[in-house]
Amino acid sequence: MRLIGLAVILTVCLTLSLAPIVGEAQQATKVHRLGILGPASFGEIDYLVAGLRELGYVEGQNLAVERSYAEGHLDRLPTLAAELVRQSVDVIVAVSPVAIGAARDATKTIPIVMGFGSEPVERGFVASLAHPGGNITGVTLVADTTLAGKRLQYIKEAVPQAKRVAVLFTTQERSGLQVREARNAAARLDVGLVLIEARGQDYKEAFTRIRAERAAALFVLSSPVLFADRKPIIELAARHRLPAIYEWREHVEQGGLMAYGSSLRGLYRLVAAFVDRIFKGTNPADLPVEQPTKFELVINMKTAKALGLKVSMRLIGLAVIVSIGLIATGRLADGQERRPGSALVGFLATGSLSIPKSAYVFRIFRESLSGLGYVEGQNLAIAYRGAAGRPEDLPRLAAELISLKPDVMVVTGPASIRAVRGSLTSVPVVAIDLESNPVASGFVASLAHPGGNLTGVFLDHAALSGK
Repeated sequence: MRLIGLAVILTVCLTLSLAPIVGEAQQATKVHRLGILGPASFGEIDYLVAGLRELGYVEGQNLAVERSYAEGHLDRLPTLAAELVRQSVDVIVAVSPVAIGAARDATKTIPIVMGFGSEPVERGFVASLAHPGGNITGVTLVADTTLAGKRLQYIKEAVPQAKRVAVLFTTQERSGLQVREARNAAARLDVGLVLIEARGQDYKEAFTRIRAERAAALFVLSSPVLFADRKPIIELAARHRLPAIYEWREHVEQGGLMAYGSSLRGLYRLVAAFVDRIFKGTNPADLPVEQPTKFELVINMKTAKALGLKVSMRLIGLAVIVSIGLIATGRLADGQERRPGSALVGFLATGSLSIPKSAYVFRIFRESLSGLGYVEGQNLAIAYRGAAGRPEDLPRLAAELISLKPDVMVVTGPASIRAVRGSLTSVPVVAIDLESNPVASGFVASLAHPGGNLTGVFLDHAALSGK
């Protein structure tokens, strides 16, 4: 009897001691179900999945993703939204106002994250940005849609002779803020607007109407459908030699002329943060709606050249420049190959990657470029040459890099600077020199106005010693 009692006590103690472990195991194996609802499918939704992965949610492990796209048939969205509700997903990410509206009509209980909405208060999605109430929150492009005027201004500056600009839109944007803002900007700029509705996906017919209206430039409004169909739109703009401005950097990386907007990757990372907090139990009514605060102008200089445009130095100074150089061959960093249209950076170092200090500097340089949106093997290639402490090899290594026709040259140390100065006058050179006074060494005319093609970061130890 005493043995039985002891066994019961041990069993209870063992059960209590294992309870936290069992609870953790059950929690670790919980699979969160995410529904994605949009008017069209596009690969950039992977930015959302990648953002969730960074937060610990891995598709196929603790995350299941149900993707529902109308593929341009907007009348299908209510049915698709109802299907996601029937599947009892934990959260719905709705891309575009029309998808958000369909999700809202389908459920008042499942949390809905806007990715991305415009005019969410005016459309009745939320009570206010600070206190959304209900089951809808997320990211709105309300600030971004007011940038329609800025986009019109930039395309007018790129094509100063343009008196008429075509505006390509889909049905749901006709009475939206984008068109109203574009009209206001057109009046200020003394530009005539030609509104061209994309009927279905017949973009050839739309471009025929643009030509018939004698528009000299094109402004493509923000739209998930137009974004998903960006390839034929960009190709038709090139075929008709029509300078065009878009919203996202991805347009320009695929051959579009210009874009002005926020970072799609960054916005989806923000959407992922909303999903994460809701997965962890936060009520969407308590999560203020957020909107982008950073925007960038992106210009494809290769496209500008093909169109015969001379982009002003003011725009170049404001912009991120992509797709400048030619396809290069030769040894690149880590054996990577340069893709057509990508930028090539030449990196000339006095050390080598086998030297820890040099390897550290190069690693930080690559990581910093990655943080700015430059992905090696996609829109960036880096050709590295290191002298391994033999300065006599620098002229030869510099000549190798110059032969690759880099878009920018990065050099470390005064010896590397001298190796490229005489033979590289048309390519921008960025120096990392922690030894020299650049003015006294004759590298630049002055710190404020370096002149020539060289600038960079210098650290004059002699000047610091007195301090």
